[in-house]
Amino acid sequence: MKSIHWEGDSKETMRGFSSVVRGDLGRQLFALQCAELPADAKPIGTGMPGAWELRSRDESGQYRVIYVQIVREQVHVLHCFKKNTEKTSRYDIEKAQARYRALRQRLR
Repeated sequence: MKSIHWEGDSKETMRGFSSVVRGDLGRQLFALQCAELPADAKPIGTGMPGAWELRSRDESGQYRVIYVQIVREQVHVLHCFKKNTEKTSRYDIEKAQARYRALRQRLR
């Protein structure tokens, strides 16, 4: 089973999501740990090769988890956030990219 590594404040942020969203995203992360690709995962093309996005929603809005699997047996959660607009905000993309770069540097 793959291990989950939480970058920055991503774990604390996800803990603040509703129980419905936490449960849904938790099941998707567990699927990743079991080497399965969740049905609602999609690759993101924002200068982070290998980065994917998990999606969930409840009555209060849409939620996202950006993750990457750089090392075969590890899933790194880069950023968790609530989407406030149709398009992902520049702030959220830049935060995920900064954590991605730091992770790549650390794993060298």
